[in-house]
Amino acid sequence: MLDVKTGMLLLATEAMTVAALLVVVWLQDRSQRHYANWAAGFAMRALAVALMAMRDTIPDALSITLGNAVSLAGFAFWIAGLRQFDKRTAPWWMILPLSIWLVAVSFPVIADTMPYRAVAYGIATATGYTLLAGVALSCRFGSQRYRRLFAGTWAVLALNILMVAGYAFVERPAYALSLSVAPVAGIIAMVGFFSAILIGAKLVMEDSQQRLELLVRSDPLTGMLNRRGLAEAFVDLKRTNSLEPSVIALLQFDLDHFKRINDTHGHQAGDSVLVGFARLAGHMAAGSAVFCRTGGEEFTAILKTGSIRDAANLAETIRRALAERPMRGLIVPMPVTVSVGVAAMPADEADLDRLMNHADRALYTAKQDGRNRTALFHDEAAIVVPANDHPAREPFPAVDDHADRQVAVLRRVAELGGGHTGANTP
Repeated sequence: MLDVKTGMLLLATEAMTVAALLVVVWLQDRSQRHYANWAAGFAMRALAVALMAMRDTIPDALSITLGNAVSLAGFAFWIAGLRQFDKRTAPWWMILPLSIWLVAVSFPVIADTMPYRAVAYGIATATGYTLLAGVALSCRFGSQRYRRLFAGTWAVLALNILMVAGYAFVERPAYALSLSVAPVAGIIAMVGFFSAILIGAKLVMEDSQQRLELLVRSDPLTGMLNRRGLAEAFVDLKRTNSLEPSVIALLQFDLDHFKRINDTHGHQAGDSVLVGFARLAGHMAAGSAVFCRTGGEEFTAILKTGSIRDAANLAETIRRALAERPMRGLIVPMPVTVSVGVAAMPADEADLDRLMNHADRALYTAKQDGRNRTALFHDEAAIVVPANDHPAREPFPAVDDHADRQVAVLRRVAELGGGHTGANTP
């Protein structure tokens, strides 16, 4: 029995060591609460094993009833940690394993009879492992392969403890360690538990790697993709096959008089404007285009579509929405507008550098025409799109006030070449 106790105390020490390491990681960034929960779960396991190892030296109420309760409470912390790591709230059902045990031992016939206690503890523990397996399968972090391995390991541990409970009910030994299957079950439990730890660590490492890659590709202020993200999105669009003839269009946005906003209201207000525009434009572009921040007050959207008309339509929708929306974070109300340059090329011939160059030239024309305009680059020329919110500068007849706001855009684009796709030709 001394060797068994020593082994259990070593297991308790190892579990407590893991808990201490997780606490150190959590202290580096206390917003990562999942590490604190995982640490609490391992600490519970360590305390439970230590209590069980001292069964002959302390009352059974402490070594058995309390020890098993503490062990089962660990499941709640592990489940809560996994859910938090997956950016979800801790579920109420994480307390089911502990609840099953507490309800079971409230009956004297179960609390005072070893086989019945073993069955109750086996069911409670199997429930905990099953819940962990379910959480692993429903999580979105890491690779699906390792999530399945993670869930499979917990499932094996659940079956193992149910086997022990079944043998305890049939053999009715005085101690669980006297069961005929105890050696095999112990090895399965030990190997399975440490396998789960290793697989869980692999999932955390994969998720950390994905987060680092996202940080490299994204803008820290707005959360949008940066220039590197734009380049990767362009490559993805080029790879996407389309049955119909298509173009890749690039929209270059530049907030008008942004320096004046910073000088008048401060850089914090300027940051609020950048974030506000990113959210507005990103929401409007969602599902049709990839939206990025490519400079200080410069943003870019890229999309694959059937015609440059769709890109012009999107540009005008975003431009007008910003001009009509009150921007928060400014000391004195100030209209915030954006100028847009649009360029497009056939998808199979598209080149990102040329698209950005053409869109920049169109953007310059929009700025020169008074800002808060959209201009298209077509056939080596930039043409300003007519808009009914600029009637005084409109080179074409103004659109009827009751007409759809997008009619002006489509009318002007249609004049660029009839049924032409709107692609550039060098």
